[in-house]
Amino acid sequence: MDRQLLAFVDLLKRKYVSTDWQTRPVDLAEKTQFFALDAIGDVSMGAPFGYLAYDEDLYQYNEIN
Repeated sequence: MDRQLLAFVDLLKRKYVSTDWQTRPVDLAEKTQFFALDAIGDVSMGAPFGYLAYDEDLYQYNEIN
């Protein structure tokens, strides 16, 4: 769980921190779903699915739901 929390914070810092010159909006609803799915995968299967690493809906899970 801690690994995925750190991955989530890293993703936000890496791609979505705004500066004085650039605004970087983030869809927190989507990103928290990525976190939840990766945390579930990590806890149940020993490895995350990769949503946070790739920052995309890898298996169209969010699109389908």
